[in-house]
Amino acid sequence: MRSCLLLVLVAAPICAAESTTPMPSLPPEPRVLQLTPRAGRSDPQTPAAVGPELSAEVQALQRALERVRASLAGGGTVGAGSGEDPAPTRPVAPAAAGETKLCPVFGEALSVQPVAGNGALVSAALGPEAAERILKQLASLLGAGLDEVQPAALSRQVHLRLTAVPYPEALDRLLGQLGLRWREEGSGKARRLIIETRTADADDLDRRARIALERVAAGVRGPAAAEAMWLMASQDAAAGRHAPALRGFSGLIEAYGASSDPSTWRWVQQASLGAGEAMLALGAYADARIAFRSWLARAEMSDPIGARVLLLSSQAARRLGADRQDAGAYDEAVDDLHRLLEHYADMPGAASEVAAARFGLGELLFTAGRQALGLPGGEANEVPPEASARFRESEVQIARWLKSTGRGVEDAPDQSAFWLAECAFHLGRADEARPRFELLHRRWKSGSTDPQAEAGLYATAAFRAGECWLRREQPDHVRALFAFLRARQDFPQGDIAPYILVRIAQCYAELESEDQAVAALYQLLRDDQVNDNRPGRQQLDQLLGELVSRLGRYPGPVRARVLFYIARAQWLAARRDRAEQASLAKQAAATYRRVLDEQPSPELRHASMLGLARSLLLSGEDARGETELRRFLRDPTIGARDREYAAQLLGEHLRAQGRLREAIQAFRGEVSE
Repeated sequence: MRSCLLLVLVAAPICAAESTTPMPSLPPEPRVLQLTPRAGRSDPQTPAAVGPELSAEVQALQRALERVRASLAGGGTVGAGSGEDPAPTRPVAPAAAGETKLCPVFGEALSVQPVAGNGALVSAALGPEAAERILKQLASLLGAGLDEVQPAALSRQVHLRLTAVPYPEALDRLLGQLGLRWREEGSGKARRLIIETRTADADDLDRRARIALERVAAGVRGPAAAEAMWLMASQDAAAGRHAPALRGFSGLIEAYGASSDPSTWRWVQQASLGAGEAMLALGAYADARIAFRSWLARAEMSDPIGARVLLLSSQAARRLGADRQDAGAYDEAVDDLHRLLEHYADMPGAASEVAAARFGLGELLFTAGRQALGLPGGEANEVPPEASARFRESEVQIARWLKSTGRGVEDAPDQSAFWLAECAFHLGRADEARPRFELLHRRWKSGSTDPQAEAGLYATAAFRAGECWLRREQPDHVRALFAFLRARQDFPQGDIAPYILVRIAQCYAELESEDQAVAALYQLLRDDQVNDNRPGRQQLDQLLGELVSRLGRYPGPVRARVLFYIARAQWLAARRDRAEQASLAKQAAATYRRVLDEQPSPELRHASMLGLARSLLLSGEDARGETELRRFLRDPTIGARDREYAAQLLGEHLRAQGRLREAIQAFRGEVSE
C-alpha cells in the first residue's frame, strides 16, 4: 500500500501535463473516485524494449509466456481459473471512432468523441463552473440520463481540463473534486448515471491507486514505470485474476527484459517470479518451471526468497509429473528440494520453506520407493536396493520434519506416522513397524482419524500389522491370521481386500498341519469377541468355504493365489488324516487344476504342477501322478530347484514300485517319453 500511495503522489505532475493549462488544486475534501469496470479503461501501452540483447533465460521465459498467452487468447483451458479472467479491454483507435459531439452550451470547450463498444473520449477546458451544469451537459453528450436525486455538493464550482480522456476518468476527475462517486446502470437509451455521496473506503482507494499506477506505467520509461507495472500485476494476482496478472507480468518483462539498470532489472526479476506463480495457478506447469528457473538464474543464493522459488518449482514439477505420468518430472522435483535443503537448511529466514521441503521430499521419496516395489499399496515384495535407499532417506527427512515442528514419532500426524511405519517395515524392522500400524488401526476403530490423511491408509495399516507377524525371524502364523481376520472384518471392501484374502488363505495353509495352532488362533478370536462358539476347526473350514464362494469378485491373479493356498491346505490335511486321505488328496488335485486354469504366473504355475502331481500320487492315482511328473520334468522353463524336487519325487515313487532302473534314471533327471 505504501508503494501505491507513493505512486499516487508521483502521478500528480504527470496528469497535469495532459492539458495546456494546469489543473487547479482540489479542495481538501475526500475525493472518492469511481471506475466502471472495463468501461473505456485500457491496459498501459509500453513501448518496445530498447537496449542490450535479452539474456537466454529471459528469451526462454518470453517464449513460455507467449505459449500461455496464446492458449488463453485462443480460448484454451490452460488450467484451473483461466476461464474466469476476462481479456483486457484495449482502447479503440481514433480511426474507428464516431463524429465528435460539441456541447451546445459550452461549445468547443466540452466535446465527446464516441468510440466502439459504447465508449467515449472526453475533451474539456472548463472552470470555474458549477459541477451540476458540467455534469448535465456531459451526460447529454454521452447519451445517458442523470439520477433525479442529486447531492447538494454539485452546486459548487469545479475545473475540468483534459484532452481525449476516456469518459469514466473524466467523470472521476469531475466528481472527485466534490468527494462524490458515481455508478452506471442500464445500457443504450436506458443508461443512467447515478451520483452518490459516500465516504472513501478500501475499494475507492484501490481504484485511485490503480489510476495512478496506470499513469506512471504509461509515462517515462524507468524504474518507477517498471514498479508500477509490477504493482498492478501483483494486485491482479492477489485478487485471483491470474490471466490478467500473467499479462501484466509479461508486459513488464517484454518492456524491460533487456534493461541493464539494476534498479529496473529487480522488477523484471520480480515479474518472472510473479509470472511463474500465475502460470502455476493456471496449470501451465512446464512453462512455470521456465519462469522459476529464469528467476533463479539471476538471483543470489543468499536471498531467502530463493527457498520459496525452489519450493514452487518443485510443486510445478510434481504437478507436471502427475499430469503426464512422467517419472523424470518427479526426479526434477526431488532435485529442487535437495537444492533447497543444500543452500537454505541453516538459514533462519527460510525455516518454513525448509520444513515444507523436508515433508515434500519425504513424501516423494516414499512414493518412489513404493513404486519400485512393483505393488503400490498391497503385499510387499522383496525390497530392491534402489527402493531401500529411497525409503531410508524418506524416513530421515520425515523424522527431521517432525523435529522441526516440535513433535516426535509418537505424536506424529497419521499420514507421516504411516510413512514412517512403512519405511521401517520395508527396511526389515517389522517389530518396530507393527505397533505403529496397530495404533493407526485403533485410531480408525475409535473414530479419531486424521481428515488430512489418505483414505486407504488405515486399511493398509491393519493389513500391514498382520504382515509384520509373518516378517519375524520365526513367523507367527496364528497372530498373523488373527490380524488379517480383524482387517477383513473392519475393511471388507476396498483396494486392500484382495491382499487380505490371499494372506488369510496362506495362513490357513500353514495352520492346517497343526491343530494346536488352530486352537490358539480361536482362543485369540474368542478373547476379542469377534466369533461365535463353534469349534475352531469348524469355524476355519467354514470361513475358507465362504472365501472360495466369493472368489469370483476378485481378479485372476488373486483367485489363483488363494486357490493355491487352499489346495496346499487340503494336501496337508490329506497327509494328516489317513482315514480320509484319498478323498482329501483328490480335492487338493482338483483345486490345483483350478489354479492352472487361471493361467497364473510361471512361479505359481510350476508350484501348482508339482502340487497336482503330489496330490494324485497321494490319492492312489499313480499313473496320472507319474505322467504329471514326467511332463513337468520335460518343461525347459522350470528352475533347477523345482527340477531337482520333481526328480526326487518321481525317483522315490518308482523305487517304491520296484522299478529300480527307471528310479535311477529319474534321480539323475533323465526322463523318457
